[in-house]
Amino acid sequence: MKTVDFVNTLLLLVLTLLVSIAYIIRVKWRGRAHFDRVEQQVGSPLLSKDMMEMAYWSLQPLGRFFAVAK
Repeated sequence: MKTVDFVNTLLLLVLTLLVSIAYIIRVKWRGRAHFDRVEQQVGSPLLSKDMMEMAYWSLQPLGRFFAVAK
C-alpha cells in the first residue's frame, strides 16, 4: 500500500512539473493565458493569479474533451 501511495505521489509531482514547464514555454512564446474569471479574482497567498491561469490553461483540453464526449 505504501508503494502505491509513493508511486501516485511521484506521478502527481511529475505531472505538475510537466504542466509547469509547458506553461512556461507557452508564456515565453505567446504570453500569459488570460481568462475573464481569473481576472475577476483577487488571488490568495497560496494561489496567485499566475497559478490560476496555468491551471485553467492546462485543464482546457480536458474540459473540451468531456464537453464533446457527452
